[in-house]
Amino acid sequence: MSKKIFRILYLILGVATVCAIGLQIANVHANTKTKDHRQVVTFWHAMGGVNKVALEKLVAEYNKSQTKYEVIPSFQGIYPETLAKYQSVAGSSSAPDLVQVPEVGTQTMIDNKNYIPAYKLFERDGMSLNNIEKPISTYYSVNGKLQSIPFNSSTPVLFYNKDVLKSVGYNTFPTTYEQIADVGRKLKAKGIKTKSFSLQVYGWLFEELIANEGNLLMNNNNGKTGVPTKVAFNNDDTQYMLTWVQNMLKNGTAINYSTNANDLTAGFLNQNVAMILASSSSANQIFKAAKFHVGIGYLPIPANKKTRTGVAIGGASVWVTKGKSTAETDGAWDFMKFMLKPSSQAEWSLATGYFPANKLAYNQAVMKQAYAKNPELQVAANQLHDTKIVPQTQGVLTNVITQARSIEEAGMDSIFNGANVKQTLNQVTTDVNSALLQSNQANGKIK
Repeated sequence: MSKKIFRILYLILGVATVCAIGLQIANVHANTKTKDHRQVVTFWHAMGGVNKVALEKLVAEYNKSQTKYEVIPSFQGIYPETLAKYQSVAGSSSAPDLVQVPEVGTQTMIDNKNYIPAYKLFERDGMSLNNIEKPISTYYSVNGKLQSIPFNSSTPVLFYNKDVLKSVGYNTFPTTYEQIADVGRKLKAKGIKTKSFSLQVYGWLFEELIANEGNLLMNNNNGKTGVPTKVAFNNDDTQYMLTWVQNMLKNGTAINYSTNANDLTAGFLNQNVAMILASSSSANQIFKAAKFHVGIGYLPIPANKKTRTGVAIGGASVWVTKGKSTAETDGAWDFMKFMLKPSSQAEWSLATGYFPANKLAYNQAVMKQAYAKNPELQVAANQLHDTKIVPQTQGVLTNVITQARSIEEAGMDSIFNGANVKQTLNQVTTDVNSALLQSNQANGKIK
């Protein structure tokens, strides 16, 4: 077959695929009623693996619990793919009734304006937000008003090998950068091959350590009081944090797994490294696979800080799309109310490792039993509850956070491989500021 014919066939197949997808979406929205006259509610999500199984189980429970609505969950790919697909149909009849969007897509959704602010739905039904975790709800709020519904939330925590740390005199987790470095020196002095620490090259972790130190990522209170126009993290604290890791790598007491989260986790489970920072949602996987005693600790801070500010949540929220029929909106909101029930939140949390958005879930018997069986899980929850409600821990309202993280990661990678910390951080600052300027101008936020 000639290349020309192949290209023609490829184009025909591509067009056919797009048409098929379009017809599939159209059919879903055309069939707004089931055979038993239930209102169909479409829910686009990005949950894969065990999380997808857990979600589908809860959807099935909801559908069985009443006869008015039928929720149809539809996996749309990973977070960026789901958001891109939604943006392509937002405001049209092909848009889903509910869409799950990662925390970094919050500003994009706000700018699109194709959603019903969550607080309006709460107010409509006379529902209070008092039982929603404050560190979670504030992340998805603008001027104190909740925009989307918290769905799957996690924070970074310190996972540590209790057995290894105990061998060098630490009976609990180190709380400072300096103590983590001390563990490394003591392990090396005793001839123990396990390294002390590894920090994944990940913009999210970079941002979390900055927040925990009480510093902002960008100006204008991380975009909460105005459009962010430049970074705010190029300071002595950030230089010290990056130098701390670089020095440990230089003296052989830390390991650099770069951006590879799987290698990081494997290194921890194989006892090549005693401490890592990772998402609290990975706790189930780590505890199940570890052949040693695992502990969970708070994110460390430099010793001169004395107190930690706390952590910002990661994960995603669910947005109720506007422009739908009253029946579709009512069904979407009814399902989300079901998902926010303490019993649903407890089930979701235990199956996925995500924090319950509803504080009352911790009073459920199954949650109490799980935490009694593994008290380390309580430490992760305590870190969330101890977080200060300040702009530093409420995320950044900007469209460039994904691009900024890529730039931050390039800088981290260079520093971990020996580059000058101050010079590299200056370059990261220049590049992120440039991305902010371009985005703000393109979106008409500044002239």
